[in-house]
Amino acid sequence: MCDFIIYYYVRRNCRLPEAHAQFASRGGGSMKPCSSGPHKRFLYEPGECALCMGRML
Repeated sequence: MCDFIIYYYVRRNCRLPEAHAQFASRGGGSMKPCSSGPHKRFLYEPGECALCMGRML
């Protein structure tokens, strides 16, 4: 199984998590990555996305 992953840390109500990520980190990569890697994982944190909230107004 491929373990080449990019983790995106985003606020819970964000509508564009990849674009509005507060922080991104890479994980794994210790074995040969598959052809569809890197894989994306979104880790949601409490709070509101200021960028999405600005668009709602």
